[in-house]
Amino acid sequence: MLKRGVPGLWDILSPCKQPTNLARHAYEALSSNSNGFRGLRAGIDASIWFVQAGTNMDGSNPEFRNLFLRCNVLLHLGILPVFVFDGPKRPKIKRNKRVVGHSHPFERWIEQCAEAFGFETRKAPGEAEAELAEMNRRGEIDVVFTSDGDTLLFGATSVVKDWSKAISTKDAAQPFSPDFYHASTIFRTLNLTDVRIAFLATLSGGDYDTSGVVGVGPKLSKPLATEFGFAERLEAISQRGSDIGELAQLREDVKAELATNKSGKLGKEERCRRGKI
Repeated sequence: MLKRGVPGLWDILSPCKQPTNLARHAYEALSSNSNGFRGLRAGIDASIWFVQAGTNMDGSNPEFRNLFLRCNVLLHLGILPVFVFDGPKRPKIKRNKRVVGHSHPFERWIEQCAEAFGFETRKAPGEAEAELAEMNRRGEIDVVFTSDGDTLLFGATSVVKDWSKAISTKDAAQPFSPDFYHASTIFRTLNLTDVRIAFLATLSGGDYDTSGVVGVGPKLSKPLATEFGFAERLEAISQRGSDIGELAQLREDVKAELATNKSGKLGKEERCRRGKI
């Protein structure tokens, strides 16, 4: 399986996961009808389905069969998916590889299958993950189904991880409870916001810079993101427009904390050489 997102992020967020019976959650969404759609409205990054389409290659037309069976389970559960595709403004380089400019061959299959089931599809301006996060914030979808934590980095408020197991026909006899992650719980438990997760990704690496800062992994990135206001300072600089002087001062402040651990919040063994940043 292709590695996606920020390395170690799900481990950091593990205290916040809430295993939830997907069928029961979908039924409660249908019963309450709080969103006005009479069902659990879930956003799906279609590119993840591209990757997973070929995992079971038995029989004829296995990719389309798997797609059809997945959609059938979603319909049975009362889940209303919105498949979102990457758009023309997506980054040209991702995970150190050039992104193919044309549409994935499987995209048309998903569109046709979604239309047959009465499901919605949408083309994002750029990254599907970013569009799903924005839709989640606006209340257009209740949750984001994903295996990629980047949706939280982009500001999603409710994410379901390992959702594919819950809708696998192989697991139909054994109800599966995927992990739900809520932004409010993550902030309350770990003091992490989307801005701080983005700063954590800047340090430890992610889809757009896989190396991050040498010697600064997820364990060290978390206190740097949450304890010193570094993330908020970087966001403020970004919003005002890059200021070389302010960026240089921020870099020096991070380097100083890494070199000295003056605050004592990094742990005795969690240090990095001064020259790495």
